[in-house]
Amino acid sequence: MKSIRLALAQIDTTVGDLDGNVAAIAGWMEKAADAGADLVVFP
Repeated sequence: MKSIRLALAQIDTTVGDLDGNVAAIAGWMEKAADAGADLVVFP
């Protein structure tokens, strides 16, 4: 059975700033993937 590497990303989002929030999430997803994460969890 393969194990899953989980990353928890506690980021500071801004209400109403959809473009900025998407950019922050995409950036943290890339960092987590580079660190070997299979799944990233956001608030």
